[in-house]
Amino acid sequence: MSGDFYELLGVSRGASADEIKKAYRRRARDLHPDANPDDPEAEERFKEVSRAYEVLSNPETRERYDRFGEAGLSGAAGGGDPFSGGGLGDIFDAFFGGGGFGAQRGPSGPPRGHDLEATVTIPLSAVVSGERISVEVATAVRCGDCEGTGAGAGTKPVTCTECNGQGQVRTMSRSMFGQMVRVVPCSRCSGLGEVVVTPCETCRGEGRTSSRETYPADVPAGIHAAQTLRLSGRGMVGPRGGPPGDLFVHVAVEHHPVFHREDDDLVADLEISIAQAALGMHTTLEAFDGEVD
Repeated sequence: MSGDFYELLGVSRGASADEIKKAYRRRARDLHPDANPDDPEAEERFKEVSRAYEVLSNPETRERYDRFGEAGLSGAAGGGDPFSGGGLGDIFDAFFGGGGFGAQRGPSGPPRGHDLEATVTIPLSAVVSGERISVEVATAVRCGDCEGTGAGAGTKPVTCTECNGQGQVRTMSRSMFGQMVRVVPCSRCSGLGEVVVTPCETCRGEGRTSSRETYPADVPAGIHAAQTLRLSGRGMVGPRGGPPGDLFVHVAVEHHPVFHREDDDLVADLEISIAQAALGMHTTLEAFDGEVD
């Protein structure tokens, strides 16, 4: 994330929730990838603005951000005392890559899969009443033949001999403080503590395969164009049984031949003659839930 969240939305730090919401709608509409097909950086700026709105629209996360910045959003803020909370071990982790004072840590586990993004265009009627839609994405799913382990039939991953299953190795170095021990992820097993000797033929030891999947998504009534829905756990699965990422669905709204939206109102233009305007008239208008007098 680059830049201050308030600056990304173009509001002051004392902006009200309504001002933040209006600013996000304006910025998201300008930066949406569909509106900038020739700008390769528009998508990244759109994601930054969406992230800023996600944080500042929630009173709890906004308060943490105001106090600690982005560090507070990941639980990294520790107050004024640098030795409170995690203690000296956390400080050594920051400078020497973990394992301060010889701490033993187990394997970190398979990495999380990547997040996915998709853009779905919905009719204006779905904005009025809400609707369940289907989102199709190209993704990675757990290999059914090896159940995500990456090991071939009749085999299983074995303990890494480089790190003895710890997922990390120690290196010695000298510094101004004397001899230091640095703990780093094992390069042979990538920090998993296990290696696949006989890879699965289907996924070639990856534990996942490519697939096109369709997921349901509930579009809430009143949603605005350029808003983003988050489907937790619907992204790519991680390698070797790693947890899945999330799926972010960017919403676009189709043009309607009769109605257009102004804030939370629907507006229609009705052409009448001068005589009808002078004498008055009675007519009906076909709305989304039937005819309206």
